[in-house]
Amino acid sequence: MCCPNYNSARALAQFLTERGLRMHKKWGQNFLLDPVLRTQLVKILAPERGERVWEIGAGIGAMTALLVQNSDFLTVFEIDRGFVQTLRKLFDAHVRVIEGDVLQQWHAAAAQEQPACVLGNLPYNIAARFIGNTIESGYIFKRMVVTVQKEIGLRMTALPAQKWYSYFSVLCQWQYEVRVIRNVAPVCFWPRPHVVSQALVLTKRNAVPSCVDPALFLHVTKTLFSARRKTVRNNLLTWQKRMPGGAAVCVEELCARAGIDARARAEQLSIYDFITLSDTLRALL
Repeated sequence: MCCPNYNSARALAQFLTERGLRMHKKWGQNFLLDPVLRTQLVKILAPERGERVWEIGAGIGAMTALLVQNSDFLTVFEIDRGFVQTLRKLFDAHVRVIEGDVLQQWHAAAAQEQPACVLGNLPYNIAARFIGNTIESGYIFKRMVVTVQKEIGLRMTALPAQKWYSYFSVLCQWQYEVRVIRNVAPVCFWPRPHVVSQALVLTKRNAVPSCVDPALFLHVTKTLFSARRKTVRNNLLTWQKRMPGGAAVCVEELCARAGIDARARAEQLSIYDFITLSDTLRALL
């Protein structure tokens, strides 16, 4: 089997039709037609010799065809069974294809393969969950190059006091340097999505902001963002009722020791504020 013309919507549609395949909206399938952008993304990923690369949502191989030329070891994840069969026919000798939901399978695969780099055109319904799950689980890739709905990209890069700043912003920027590569217009995809996308590169930080208890840091950060319009004080009071041993902590004293304004909202705090607050809390528990 030969690869189709990945730059042509008509050629891709014909390729699928001839093999009884079709696109599924529920999986957010959109093929990237722009050859210049495809090449740019692989160049930015820049895997080194001997490194394992993952591709998330390989489709019928537009990015895979480039990755096999630029990586020694490649694993691709694809949920569509018809596309999985196509990938195996096109790249069987060079690629490990894992069929199924990457959210369910990445952890076991990572333990087995220790991948360094990830590339993926991530659908809206899994983008934040995949990136968030890997960070929360303590698995940090050397580099990730992802194309996501622009809203997700804005959340990943947002700074304190900006509209899109959230727990997800803190989570991503805690472990990665996050940089926007470019916005990607709907015309660059087939089928055309109804939203603008964004390509980003996440590079593992050389010096990660340290905290005494990473799990507590994430828990505190998530708690403070759980009700965005509430103050730090009120969110912590709510947390007290659920946390074993929380009643022993004086919220006002905690904020004072951490140098945090108890009247502030989570969206006003930096990563270092959340770390200081969680470290101070750990000392008081």
